[in-house]
Amino acid sequence: MELTKPHTEWLDARGINPILAVKFGLRSVDRSGTSMLAVPYREAGQTLNHKYRDPSDKARQAMDQGAPLTLLNVDCLSEETLVGQPLIIVEGEWDFLATLTAGKKRAVSVPNGAPKEASGDSELQEGSRYAWFWRHFDTLSRVTKVILAVDNDDPGKALAADLCRLFGPERCCFVEYPRGCKDPNDVVVQFSHQALVEMLDGAKPYPVKGLYALDDFPDQPAYQSWPTGIDELDALFRIVPRTFTVVTGYAGQGKTSFLMWILASLIRRGVHVTVASFETDIKPIFHRKLRAAILGAAEFTQHEATERDWADDMIRRHLAIISHSPTDDADALSVEDVLDLGRASVIRNGTRMLLIDPWNEIDHKRRGDESETDYTGRAIRLMKRFARQNDVALWIIAHPAKPSQIQSKPRLPGLYDISGSANWANKADYGICFQIKNREFWTTTIACTKVRMGLPGKMGSAVIQFDPRRSSYAFYAEPNDA
Repeated sequence: MELTKPHTEWLDARGINPILAVKFGLRSVDRSGTSMLAVPYREAGQTLNHKYRDPSDKARQAMDQGAPLTLLNVDCLSEETLVGQPLIIVEGEWDFLATLTAGKKRAVSVPNGAPKEASGDSELQEGSRYAWFWRHFDTLSRVTKVILAVDNDDPGKALAADLCRLFGPERCCFVEYPRGCKDPNDVVVQFSHQALVEMLDGAKPYPVKGLYALDDFPDQPAYQSWPTGIDELDALFRIVPRTFTVVTGYAGQGKTSFLMWILASLIRRGVHVTVASFETDIKPIFHRKLRAAILGAAEFTQHEATERDWADDMIRRHLAIISHSPTDDADALSVEDVLDLGRASVIRNGTRMLLIDPWNEIDHKRRGDESETDYTGRAIRLMKRFARQNDVALWIIAHPAKPSQIQSKPRLPGLYDISGSANWANKADYGICFQIKNREFWTTTIACTKVRMGLPGKMGSAVIQFDPRRSSYAFYAEPNDA
């Protein structure tokens, strides 16, 4: 049926042109005795799905069972007359129709609203919520500017953060709603269609570089983080996307074994990690150690076939490896190469942590006029920018200079002891230092010597103990000397 009079009046009150709505395909339908508005989701001119909305009850809505998720008004992307215009993305059907009524034709709505919180890797890559993005990836990849006009509430901010990761911040703009408004339809109802047009035309790019005023920055969701698995360490530092963590310690102090345990913990949580590994043989050593850590078993245990297959499947799905060419020593990777490959893994796999192990095995290509200090500072800036722009926790192992020969027992090294530059200490978000405490008891001191203001954690140290039977670590409560 055509639109009923109550539905026509409701649309008109919401600042939505009923004639335009009917032209777009809206109809009044009866579903289980309830009069609802049916909004068609078309693709290439064919109706694939409908959203059924009850104007009197916001929570009452449904879609056609088993129908694919596609963007509302996705065909606007193929209209030649609109090519070059920014793509406006809103959060709901009424926001879309209000935007269309205001004259903005290159606008779409996500089909299923906003998540309660920013999505994890598997949800972005494989979940149903963003299936529409991958369905239209080729077309969307050609869009050069995206205006995120989603709701100004916590779920809307989470949706904006997800869309920013999918499209890339360099393509995205955000809007500033007038006071008392949380979405485009509110702007039309409380102000006017012209006010909505002015708000959209005034969308600001997400900051990428340069100097900005405070109002140029969109609100960010709270820092996401993953625990280490030991409460005493979690009080000092956590694994935090968008941060740069420097790990140091003399050779043989257990850094790689500890980080293998960290990687195993993330993989068990379904977090995708990419490892730039340049010292440890991938097969059999790295593979064997990581599998043991995932299973919580000794490194050389003969695992049951089902356990081994499960661990190896987790590794295949949640680990990518960056390495120099195994056959050509001249084909070594620079910092820029590693970050380019890391970015490819973010896009392809949804990587959330990049571990570089170690710094000194990268092919360091200094410019002709660069000192070692200048080069190190530039490389760290590249790594920090990568972490921020790709929402990735970047950890790097950087060895300290060798201890003095006159030291009978080397002290715990700090970030200022790392070979090359004080930039490691000055620019790190987190600084973590290792030193074996007692080899007989498998204990190690881990000190957090740097925590950038605003991040979870604090400076301090803890002693942990390695259990070789389980390839795992636990807090070591030192006995009283008294």
